[in-house]
Amino acid sequence: MKIYHLPDLTLRDTLPPGCVAVLGFFDGVHAGHRELFRRAAAGSAGRQVVAWTFFSGSRENLLTDDATRFRLLGEAGADYVAAEDFDDFRSLSGEEFVRDVLCGLLGVSCAVCGESFRFGRGASCGAEDLMRFCGDAGIGCTAVPSVMSDGEAVSSSLIRRLVRSGDVRRAARLLGREHFYSLPVVRGKRLGRELGFPTLNQIIPKNLVSPAPGVYACRVSFEEDGAARDLPGVCNMGTCPTVNEAELEEFLKENPGYVLPEEATLGSDVLETHVIGETPDLYGKVVRVSLCEKLRDEKKFDSLHELSLAVAADRRHAEEYFAKAGT
Repeated sequence: MKIYHLPDLTLRDTLPPGCVAVLGFFDGVHAGHRELFRRAAAGSAGRQVVAWTFFSGSRENLLTDDATRFRLLGEAGADYVAAEDFDDFRSLSGEEFVRDVLCGLLGVSCAVCGESFRFGRGASCGAEDLMRFCGDAGIGCTAVPSVMSDGEAVSSSLIRRLVRSGDVRRAARLLGREHFYSLPVVRGKRLGRELGFPTLNQIIPKNLVSPAPGVYACRVSFEEDGAARDLPGVCNMGTCPTVNEAELEEFLKENPGYVLPEEATLGSDVLETHVIGETPDLYGKVVRVSLCEKLRDEKKFDSLHELSLAVAADRRHAEEYFAKAGT
């Protein structure tokens, strides 16, 4: 187990005694997850709150990578994150989990989970079992009802489907924020620059879900000279190979943990972002691109002239979007 003290993700050896533990994987840290932390804080009587979770391991198509998820948990109200390798706990029964992990390893005073929480060997136990086992062990337990939206329970799987379909506006409502990607910028073939619309190129790794192909109004956040900047932009989620192969190979050598989508052609799942009004040089830097609204589906153009006209129209539509939004 690794214990991270938030918000700086600094490692520590132990937790303060009597923490309130909020249990889950928390992909995306959406509105339902934040309700768990709100309830935990309300009943904590001043005790520290720890998010108990698993590392993502080999999971794919996630809303957030581990580092992003842990930071968002801090924003949701966690004081600590206790992260485990799933394989180390998959064989525990529900009773063993409460006795050995919650009581023995963590020493918590109370556990909080969602009503759909599953645990124990083969996910054989649910929230009612957790309440019973915790009662037998002499610690508190609260099971929180799901947050609902349009008759559906807010869930990570629902939000993934929305992102994959391009409905980033509804995804943002359920997340309580815009869905974003914080990824390093790689060198492209500079076609956008030739057309007068330079872009930041980012490859979405296979552990993260990709949005539906098309053009989106977006926000671009980065640091420049030590200051945080947040600018409007327009981005294309494309399947065409626009990333320079030699530059990509060099980038992958420098970032061995970065994995292309499995069985994808070079450059597929590439996010190409044009910053409206500016041309910052952010190659090699980590930039956050937050998806605000899908403007159109992906299209194939017969000439560079047609493409140039379409990109100009995309930027104009993005500018109109931000003007209406008041930003």
